[in-house]
Amino acid sequence: MQHPDLQLALSSTGILELRDGETLVRVRLAARSLDPLAVRLTVDADDGPVHWVFARELLVRGLTGATGEGDVRVRPHPHPARRSMVEVVLSGEEGFARLFLARASVNHFLVSSDAFTRGEFSEDLLVEDLEAALDEILAPEGNQDPSGD
Repeated sequence: MQHPDLQLALSSTGILELRDGETLVRVRLAARSLDPLAVRLTVDADDGPVHWVFARELLVRGLTGATGEGDVRVRPHPHPARRSMVEVVLSGEEGFARLFLARASVNHFLVSSDAFTRGEFSEDLLVEDLEAALDEILAPEGNQDPSGD
């Protein structure tokens, strides 16, 4: 039996900083039960949505210190007066962008999606699958002799 892919998403507003300035953007953080250690980040940019997938652990560690290498780096905002923000630096072939998210929103997303990482949903689904399989095996018509005798 295939498990449903449960999802949790949080929409928020962030500040996207590009070479030509800053702009307010809609940001979506999402978690999926079938891939609990990943975060899906979607930024609604002028040219259409931009999607990134990266380790959830980067957001967890980025609340308190700088973390990440390569394409995604996360840290508390470097300016002390803006410590209520988390900076997410996204690098790609065409350059990089800085995204500033409210620390409270990121924390809320992490707390809300924590059940996925602990496997609570997958354990429940495993028990349901096992019970369904046992019901099928033990059903009267399922226990008939296949030879027909």
